[in-house]
Amino acid sequence: MNTGAFDSFDDIADATAEKGAWLHVDGAFGLWAAASPKLRHLVLGVERAASCHGTCDCARRFAEGVAELEGVEMLNDVVLNQVLFRFESDDRTDGVLRAVQEAGDVWMSGTIWDGRRAIRLSVSNWQTEDEEVDLELDAFRTAASQLPAHVPAR
Repeated sequence: MNTGAFDSFDDIADATAEKGAWLHVDGAFGLWAAASPKLRHLVLGVERAASCHGTCDCARRFAEGVAELEGVEMLNDVVLNQVLFRFESDDRTDGVLRAVQEAGDVWMSGTIWDGRRAIRLSVSNWQTEDEEVDLELDAFRTAASQLPAHVPAR
């Protein structure tokens, strides 16, 4: 990190596989090299890191679970680690998010998408596992049950 040097991902992945170790990559300081044709060779083999897949899997699992809640509208296809969703109204979206944040077990932020309130969850910690996804889903189930969906009068 201090020097900007790169070691061969393939060599590191080979060594970790040989020893049965788990390979994590924190791409904040260099994974952007993949965007440059001149530097792309520096990140060859990064796809062999176990951590690159775990965060995406957890994001997809959260999205599948939260989509089952009454009134939830999914706003993105979960491609990497971002989940964007909202409830049927801005008031309920804000209320559920506020209840989740005030409970203090998990954290995510609100945002505006297409002129309406939304909730954005980013799975960015390589240590996130099913237990944390369950905690997030439980937090949303609890908060959503306390603020039931608005059903228009007939």
